[in-house]
Amino acid sequence: MFCAHNHCGNSTLPVYNAAIMAAQNLENSLPSSRSMPWLKKITLFVAISPPGRWLVKNVVSRLDIWLYHFSKGRLSFTRLLGFPVLILVTKGVRSGVLRETPLLYARNNENVAVIASSLGSAHHPQWYRNLLANPEASLYFDGHQSLYSYRQLEGEERQEYWQRMQEVYPGYNRYAELAGGRHIPVILFSPLE
Repeated sequence: MFCAHNHCGNSTLPVYNAAIMAAQNLENSLPSSRSMPWLKKITLFVAISPPGRWLVKNVVSRLDIWLYHFSKGRLSFTRLLGFPVLILVTKGVRSGVLRETPLLYARNNENVAVIASSLGSAHHPQWYRNLLANPEASLYFDGHQSLYSYRQLEGEERQEYWQRMQEVYPGYNRYAELAGGRHIPVILFSPLE
């Protein structure tokens, strides 16, 4: 039987409380209930909690990659939840091995924006460090894979795309808070011709 009291020795209480607090913090930044499907809203609440971030990093991302390959780019778990997702393929900075990372994105004509939030980690994600070492990457979405170059956005342009990505996934502001002052890069990919 579940007991939420500290004296019962329930070790899940801090995680539960953190999830509730994170959900309450996010609630004010979410669109109204009418404009956002309930499943997407629940997903946002879960994804900003500590166990939710672990789940996204260790389970959902691997599931997305597997489903993308299995369905030839037509399916992913994240997409089924209502979020646009692509697979970024970079070359490992030390190993030289190709690495795949599922990321949420926003499109602007042929350009594609992503955020290196690392789910609110204090450190940049590995895929971002791989990009810094190799300015070309492959993006796989909508059943197609193409080569792209990238640039890191700054100033007003960064703010514009941050806002676009916030419309895709309203949890990015919470991730910025969790990152503890780390400047979270906003990356714009452009197709190589």
